[in-house]
Amino acid sequence: MGLALLFLVRHGVTAYNHEGRYQGQRDVPLAPEGVVQAQRLAQRLHHTAFDAAWSSDLSRAADTATAVVGSALVTDPGFREMDYGLWEGLTFREAAASHPEAWQAYQHGGDDAGAPGGESIAQVAARVRAAFEQRWQEHHDRVLIVAHGAVLKLLLLDLIGADRSLRRHIVIDNCSLTLLRYGGRTRPRILTLNDTCHLT
Repeated sequence: MGLALLFLVRHGVTAYNHEGRYQGQRDVPLAPEGVVQAQRLAQRLHHTAFDAAWSSDLSRAADTATAVVGSALVTDPGFREMDYGLWEGLTFREAAASHPEAWQAYQHGGDDAGAPGGESIAQVAARVRAAFEQRWQEHHDRVLIVAHGAVLKLLLLDLIGADRSLRRHIVIDNCSLTLLRYGGRTRPRILTLNDTCHLT
């Protein structure tokens, strides 16, 4: 198998992003600014021919991806954002106040950490990796994956064989582009991380 390029994109900004709220698996749509971000991403990738394009089935991710590839998109619930349980709809401050121990564990803890009533880090990582492997059944040259912040961090760390605790040290902004060279017998190489030059 030869080397492929993986284009990892976080969805455009939403009202919940602006308000600092956990949106998780709520189907929060793109804000007007997020629509513009998706259009700018599409302009940047206009000359890129993708062999496959996959996204979360939540509209903020699917609409971002559709701006780039149109009807060629395949949506997959396996790429959905982490289920934040009782925190969904709450601001970060409200979540911290409502469940301080769980919130601190999520910020600084290990694989078992997560929101009350939601998924753990380990569960999300396993779900996303399974979705990726199910889709990756043949060689591709260029693949677009549009998903969510926590999902992309965990997928990235999993693919390069890094500890999931490093997620706290990675920034993946709305509508940013992270590019990996993937395939062959070696670990993927990160070519670009959190690139937002198309937004400015």
